[in-house]
Amino acid sequence: MDFCFFRNNLSKTRIKMEKNIKLKIRTGVLSGLIFAVIMAGFEFYDENKFSVLKFIFHAVIFGFFMGLMARDKSKKNTN
Repeated sequence: MDFCFFRNNLSKTRIKMEKNIKLKIRTGVLSGLIFAVIMAGFEFYDENKFSVLKFIFHAVIFGFFMGLMARDKSKKNTN
């Protein structure tokens, strides 16, 4: 086998991994912020005080788990 064959496949794999990482980060950030805004809206509707700490907590935790789910789903779609 030729070394260029392995090198070419390695670069294709690296590009695919970079796309998965970008998808994971983008999905996590967007879904976390949307969820946090919705939860803050419910807090406002119930006439509770707005808590920045709770907003950040909702955004980070929900975004993290949604990012993990997006990665798993993208792996299933590429195979």
